[in-house]
Amino acid sequence: MKTLLSSIFLLTAISSSFSQNFRIAPVLGANVTVSNLSKESRTDLEDALNNIYDEKGKVSFLPVVKFQIGGLVEYTLKKSLSIQSGLILNVKGWKFKTDGKYSGIAVSYSTKQTFTYLDLPLWATYRIGTNGFKLIAGPTIGFALKISQTTKESGNGNNEDVTIKGKIGNNADTDDARPIDLALNLGIAKEILVMNKPLELSLNIQPSTTKWNPSSKIDSQRFGRHQVVGVRAAYFFNIK
Repeated sequence: MKTLLSSIFLLTAISSSFSQNFRIAPVLGANVTVSNLSKESRTDLEDALNNIYDEKGKVSFLPVVKFQIGGLVEYTLKKSLSIQSGLILNVKGWKFKTDGKYSGIAVSYSTKQTFTYLDLPLWATYRIGTNGFKLIAGPTIGFALKISQTTKESGNGNNEDVTIKGKIGNNADTDDARPIDLALNLGIAKEILVMNKPLELSLNIQPSTTKWNPSSKIDSQRFGRHQVVGVRAAYFFNIK
C-alpha cells in the first residue's frame, strides 16, 4: 500500500508541472470476477473433484467480489477527448464449489484463488453530448503482486480452512500466475458535480487478453483468463 500511495504522489507531482490541462482523482470501486477457464480446464477440474466422492456432486463456478483502489491522472486533449492513466490496485479472483457424499456422509469442498495486481491504465475518454456521459476504452497493464488460494472442506468429520501463497513467474512447472496481465477496458461513465467538483461514476468490463496460468505455455488448451465487470468512482480535482 505504501508503494501505491508513493506512486500516486509521484504521478501527481509530475502532472502538476504541466498544470493547465491536467486533473487528478482518487479512485474506489468494486469488481465481480467470473471464472473464465477453458473447456478442457473445467472438465479436468470436474473429473478430479468428482472422483473423490462415492456420489458425485455438482461443480459450480461462482463469481468473486473484490475491490480496486488507486488514483487517476487525466489530460484533456480537446473538449470531447481526454487521456487517463494512473495506478490502481486491482484484486481479482475465481472460485469453484462442489458437494458430494463420501462413505454416505455429505461433504462440501470449495477453492478460491485471489490475484492482486497493480494496474497501469492507458485509456481514452470521449464525451457524448453535453449531459456528462463518456465512453472509456483502452488497454490496462497489470503487474502481479500476490496470489493466494483458500481451500475449505466440511463434512466427514473435517472442517478445514487452509490458505496458501502462490508463486508469480513464467515457469510452467513451479509458478502459479504470470507476472503480467494485459486487459482491455471498455466502459461508460456519467460525470456529475459534487461540491462543485466532477465525480465520475463508471461501469466497466475488463477482459484479459493474456492467460494467467504459466502452464498454458505447455498445454495451450488448458488455461484461464480474468473476466471482470466493475463499477468505479473517481473524484476529480483540477491542478493549478
